[in-house]
Amino acid sequence: MLPKENRITKKKEFDGFFGRDFKVNGGYSVSSNNFVIKTKLVKSGSNRIGFIINTKVDKRATVRNRVKRQVREIFFNNLKQFNRKVDVLVVIQPAAKNLTFKQIEDDVVGMLRKIRLI
Repeated sequence: MLPKENRITKKKEFDGFFGRDFKVNGGYSVSSNNFVIKTKLVKSGSNRIGFIINTKVDKRATVRNRVKRQVREIFFNNLKQFNRKVDVLVVIQPAAKNLTFKQIEDDVVGMLRKIRLI
């Protein structure tokens, strides 16, 4: 589980990833069929991560929570490898519910390497 200092929890913090100011403030996003990862640089503090998973993924909360737990575990395992201070938002798409843990890990780590975060 991610430590409290590494979580994005407030609505205002989530809103910072959307709108026209996102790109102006150094925001960058990358996407695949399964995930959208948005990052923005921060000057101080620790790396923070937030997750968004909609009911379009699945109506059952148990399925959504399982996918979110798997993605959270991947970020927990790779958090120490981040080479700069960033806030990360992960938007989980409906196609992610059918993936195995290894497929999710390959997709997320590949996207993090693509944006040169690890």
